[in-house]
Amino acid sequence: QWLLHLRRLDLTGSKNLEQLPDLSHAVKLEEVITQGCKRLKRIPESISNLTS
Repeated sequence: QWLLHLRRLDLTGSKNLEQLPDLSHAVKLEEVITQGCKRLKRIPESISNLTS
């Protein structure tokens, strides 16, 4: 339920992060920061509508 209010997700420096969880319930999400996430392979479709 906390995802319903999430607006910003800062994952800066998560060097071992390979994938993001399903964020489809994060309907108010505006920003995902992935700086330094060198192993991140793809962004889930559930947040593909966010702009960079």
